[in-house]
Amino acid sequence: MIKNVLPFFLNGGVQDVTSGSSDVEWNGSSSFVNISASGARTISFGVADPSGMPVRPGTMVVVMKTDDNANAITVDPSPDMEIAADTFVLDVQNQTCLIMFKAPYGSNTKGEWVMLASDTSSAFDGGTVNSATTFADAVGVTGNLTVTGGIGFFGSTGSPVTAAGTAPTGTAEEKVDSVIALLTSLGLLA
Repeated sequence: MIKNVLPFFLNGGVQDVTSGSSDVEWNGSSSFVNISASGARTISFGVADPSGMPVRPGTMVVVMKTDDNANAITVDPSPDMEIAADTFVLDVQNQTCLIMFKAPYGSNTKGEWVMLASDTSSAFDGGTVNSATTFADAVGVTGNLTVTGGIGFFGSTGSPVTAAGTAPTGTAEEKVDSVIALLTSLGLLA
């Protein structure tokens, strides 16, 4: 016998989970969860709501990380499908995932959560950046750094900066020496 499930959102408003680092549970009545963290934290989903009533198949929940700090939010929809990821990590502001509770099947007698959609992680995992990129904070490099083409250090006027604050002049070797002096004076090169 085939059972069809109609997905739906609950009308329980928004579950706001404010800053903190303690783990929390889904309230069982909201299809929208806004969560922030002052430390890494986890939000868990089970097969029953807090009053013990079973979650109805088709229930959809959107979880969104609302803060802009670096603390990761782990979404733990247990039980989940064996072939799916055990958890989902939200690590940047406004990153979301959508999960749905599906009906029992086979040996699973209570149902399970499945992920329908998720933003990709913000962590850069290799690739090519094809346009100018501005970093608003310090950039660390672990391992080797290879630069193809040129590299410049520019002041607020857009002109190349040297240790003296002027555009480098002279031979290529003198220009390189000027950049090395600048990096040394800034503490970026020992």
